[in-house]
Amino acid sequence: MGLQFKEIAEEFHITTTALQQWHKDNGYPIYNKNNRK
Repeated sequence: MGLQFKEIAEEFHITTTALQQWHKDNGYPIYNKNNRK
């Protein structure tokens, strides 16, 4: 799983960042607790 996971992680690095931004924009519970009360 090591090499494949590393390749996938590198391949989806931008997607992961985009997902984190999406979570922030949509008030994902984890970010919602930290940024909004």
